[in-house]
Amino acid sequence: MDKRLFSSKEVAEMLGVNESSIKRWADSKKIACVKTPGGHRKFRLSDLNEYVRANNVDTLLKLPESESNANQKLLLALQYKDHPVIIPHFLNLLMKADASEIYAFINLLVLNKYSYIEFFDFVLSPVLHQIGEKWAANLISVDEEHAASAALYEALIRTNSSMIKLPKKNLNAIVGVLEHDYHELPAKCLSILLEIEGWQVYYLGANTPVFSFESALGKKPVQAILISSIVKPGNPKPLINGLKILKEKLDSLGGVLVVGGPGLLDQYNELDFVDHWGFNYRETIQFLKHRFKKNGDVSIPVS
Repeated sequence: MDKRLFSSKEVAEMLGVNESSIKRWADSKKIACVKTPGGHRKFRLSDLNEYVRANNVDTLLKLPESESNANQKLLLALQYKDHPVIIPHFLNLLMKADASEIYAFINLLVLNKYSYIEFFDFVLSPVLHQIGEKWAANLISVDEEHAASAALYEALIRTNSSMIKLPKKNLNAIVGVLEHDYHELPAKCLSILLEIEGWQVYYLGANTPVFSFESALGKKPVQAILISSIVKPGNPKPLINGLKILKEKLDSLGGVLVVGGPGLLDQYNELDFVDHWGFNYRETIQFLKHRFKKNGDVSIPVS
């Protein structure tokens, strides 16, 4: 359940309409709401998100006048996608490790016309990079980094369960993180984007040996295997050989191998046989959309 609830007056201010319109839409179930014991209508961010998406609302949202000046500045930044303001705010949210607040903020981004790809590429990825730098410089502790990651993971799971997805296509993907690497957030984000696009995802999670990807490949028809690695492999030669074998099997099935993450960059030239390097989410999804367009891809454009 969303932690922050908005009144009819606040929602009217956010959408730029009369309060009576909000009440009428709520009573006709055009916008979902909850009723307090006193009969007052309250609105969740996720329900407002659903209304905006379903009705293709173009109005820039405005924070209610009751909100603080700091929040007014934040929402203005959201409207104009001012990432230097948004990124430090989201970093602070992660360090508080409150999954409900993180989830609510993701919904607020979507309400302000952010696609999930934009959020992952331009907000989340820079924040995760900053957290990694702070940890490396001993500016945050291991427990703080783990708590932030766990809260974000929980928020992403909740986001994934509530977001609108395209109908299932005849497309299957295996997604996971290489052995000895427990940084699975980038891979989880990628699996979420694939599910939005109608893919069926077999998610292997962190610390997955190459032979496990190969084993999963033999259990179902697969169009793509996507592998992430933040941690550099101790001995890259067995890894490269394993990925070559995986690529050969995918070729025989008409599938593609996608790899990404700073852990593999040292082997970039030796991994020239892969079908795509995932330097960001947008390019990766665009690659898959183009490659498998014949599989009934009628999805919305990537923005």
